[in-house]
Amino acid sequence: MEEYKMSMLFDDVELSPFEEEHVKTADSRAYLKLHKLHEELERKKESIFNGMSEEEREMVYAAIQQKQVKVPEYIKVADAARIIGVSPQMIRKYCAEGKLNAQQSMPGSGRWKIKASELMHYPGWNDYIERKKSTREKTKELAEFMNENNGSL
Repeated sequence: MEEYKMSMLFDDVELSPFEEEHVKTADSRAYLKLHKLHEELERKKESIFNGMSEEEREMVYAAIQQKQVKVPEYIKVADAARIIGVSPQMIRKYCAEGKLNAQQSMPGSGRWKIKASELMHYPGWNDYIERKKSTREKTKELAEFMNENNGSL
C-alpha cells in the first residue's frame, strides 16, 4: 500500500516544458521528478515543523530517535553548524539571540548546547544521523576486531 501511495505521488510530479525537452532518458526524468518531490517534501516538512508546539516537537523527536541511532538531547555547536549549513560563529550568535533553543554549558563561557529537537527539520539532519550511524558501526567493528584478537591491533 505504501509503495502504491509513493508511486501516485511520483506520477503527479510534472516536468516543465523545458525539462521535458532537455531531459531525455527515463532515468534522468525519474531522478528529476524525485528531486522535485524531495524539495516539495522538505518545504512541507519545514512548514509543519514551524507550526508545531515545543511539546509536539519533543514527541516527534522521541519517535524519530526510537528508530534511528541514539541521538543526544543536546547537540554541540560544530555539529549544529554542519546540520544548518552555517559557521559555528553564526550558531553561537543564533543561540545568544534566542533564535535556537539552546543553553550555555557554563554561563558566560560562550559554549552552547542546542536542543536536538530544534535541528531535526534542517536538510543536514539526515547527514548528521548517517555520520552517527557510521561512527557507531565503525566502533562496533573495532570492538569485535579487538575482541577476536585479544585486545591487540
